[in-house]
Amino acid sequence: MAAGSWWLPVLMGACGLADPRPHAVASPVTSRAAMLPRCDAGPRPAAVATAVPFGLFSAAPTEFHALRAAGFTMVGPWYVPPPDRALLDAAHTEGLGVVYPLGYPHESWQRAHTIAWDEAQTRAEVGAMVDAVVDHPAIVAWYLGPEELRYWEPAEMAYLRVAAATIHARDPQRRPVLSYQANDRDAQQLAPVVRWLDIAAKGTYVNYAGHREARAWVEWSVEQLADASAHGQRQWLLPEMFEDPAGATDDDIAAWVRHDVLAGLVAGADGVLVYSGWRRPGFTRYDAYLDAYRGVATALGEHGLGAALLHARRCSSRQLRIVDGPSEVQFVAAGRAQTRASVHHVELVDADGHWDVLVNGTADTITVELTPPPGGAWVYGEAIIDGARLRLSPWAVAATHEP
Repeated sequence: MAAGSWWLPVLMGACGLADPRPHAVASPVTSRAAMLPRCDAGPRPAAVATAVPFGLFSAAPTEFHALRAAGFTMVGPWYVPPPDRALLDAAHTEGLGVVYPLGYPHESWQRAHTIAWDEAQTRAEVGAMVDAVVDHPAIVAWYLGPEELRYWEPAEMAYLRVAAATIHARDPQRRPVLSYQANDRDAQQLAPVVRWLDIAAKGTYVNYAGHREARAWVEWSVEQLADASAHGQRQWLLPEMFEDPAGATDDDIAAWVRHDVLAGLVAGADGVLVYSGWRRPGFTRYDAYLDAYRGVATALGEHGLGAALLHARRCSSRQLRIVDGPSEVQFVAAGRAQTRASVHHVELVDADGHWDVLVNGTADTITVELTPPPGGAWVYGEAIIDGARLRLSPWAVAATHEP
């Protein structure tokens, strides 16, 4: 594909395959295996090599080459100033897509919590913003502002409806529209907003939201997006990179990043947009975070892991048993007590073979046993392997591939 056109099969769902990820949410502490076919049932799906959409807010053009080399596929959005055509050209030259920001100015909305545009002005202003750049091949998605529109305000939902419809009407390629919703919003609160969007997204800032020790909150977050979405609507994970975590080592940061991205993709997200690439004052751990995200982006491109998480058929042929450590993790989200399995395990089958991916969502070391044991090589993550048993350190991920 030409640079800038990679996004069509992923963002628009045009790959011709049915969505392999069930959106129904099982009881939080029981296996989802009963919902899935056996892994040896039927032929293997055809090969799909599409990369996971993996982006970075506010990335500097000087970082574009290194980001693409590491496996990032897109950059943006930016806040102030908005990107000019030179920035779009620079991204396109490096083979990066751009998430392009437009809409009512976020800073104006924050000051007054009122959108001063009426319907006619919304169509005119947003239409002009689209027209100015709609011909540029780097743009892969439209990021509609302001952020955190209030689902309980009819005028704000009307603005969202009109603005999204205007973008679609003025863009012959009908590139997808997304916006940002707050960390703590649940499916009921997200639904009135994401109904007007093509991609459902909300903050998944685990440490910032107070879930440092119970990172299974990522799984809960993706469930909320899926439950709020229409069938086939995409969900993007927005993980954190903007504040120093107290008392954390670089190894802690790397483990958190690996966990949060893999946990989101295992739970069903199909894109990652990291907030953010701006080197904000006082953020001393920027490079530790960026190195960690680069590592994950690279790993998703290796061995076909990212493509499998997006496109492989989810299935069930193994039983997972907790040998040592907690079987559940508990936390509070959206004002309600939540319980999830401590280890999220998913099996995948694609043209290249059979995958097992495990994610430890707790701050505990957990030993698990898979029956029958995987016969392939462990290709990503961290686990101490003893036959059929694996010891997963806090927040560890591990993936095996059997051709």
